[in-house]
Amino acid sequence: MTVHDDAIAFQETLFSRFYLEGMGGAKDIRVATRNQLILLMMHFAGCRESDCLQLWVDDVLVDPQDPNSVVVRLYRPEEGRAPGNWRSHNGSIHRAAYLREKYGLTPRNKLTGTKHVGWKYQVVDHKDNYIQLFWFPKQAAILFGKLWRNYCRYLTPVDRQHPYAFISFEESHADKPLTINAFKDAYKKALYRIGKAPIKVEGLSPHGHRHAMGRRLERANLHPRIIQKVMHHSSLSSQEPYTAPGIERVNQALQAGYAALESDDITNQTTVATPSWEELMKCGFDDINLAGALSGNFSKVRGRHK
Repeated sequence: MTVHDDAIAFQETLFSRFYLEGMGGAKDIRVATRNQLILLMMHFAGCRESDCLQLWVDDVLVDPQDPNSVVVRLYRPEEGRAPGNWRSHNGSIHRAAYLREKYGLTPRNKLTGTKHVGWKYQVVDHKDNYIQLFWFPKQAAILFGKLWRNYCRYLTPVDRQHPYAFISFEESHADKPLTINAFKDAYKKALYRIGKAPIKVEGLSPHGHRHAMGRRLERANLHPRIIQKVMHHSSLSSQEPYTAPGIERVNQALQAGYAALESDDITNQTTVATPSWEELMKCGFDDINLAGALSGNFSKVRGRHK
């Protein structure tokens, strides 16, 4: 299994501050919430920034095992199954046909220029052509669910002519799907808010969070096959697909692994620098202004800013 170098993994000790003051420090609470959601997907589910921008609103579901948590699925941009049992006039159930017939759009991985959003996964978790995000630890899914409910309130008054979850709130691009360049710019601004500069070799970049996820899984001594499944790597795909762990087995292994990660047996009396979930959970969830959707811990909104 590939070992992720410390030099390119985002520092776990920096995460809470970056989440709360960096990403959460945007003047527009809608932007702050959007960016925090993307950050959680990258840091605790191993997503690339491009993966996050492929997410549709319909792809986030209440976890049937825990109503406070969520299940998040990322579908292949073209071959993924369309939501709601949709079928085209010729019987197609795929997202490419759904985008074309319902919105007159092309999948983002087929666009060019600044509108292009890539897709790198070669493996899927289900015949409907999606990968399911595995959260490590589980608390991240609960935090994501809290933020998501707020974010959906911000989307309610928006006339979106597309199904994508993460949108621009800039006046010049209002309601359009968020671009990679726009997110990278927001990420840099978030780093500057906490006195950091974007330095890839120090892990201070969006991809550094995927490396942080990989290192966290390795420190938990999870089996390489479990890590492969969580990270959706294809490097072990030559092995028999029938021996690949299923979703339930992966979730059970992750919970057991995180419990072990926090125990003295694995940490050997050293900190693993996990964030304070109590601190993260209490920020900005109880004072939402449903009319303006611009309140919360960052209530002084002056226009639309990233």
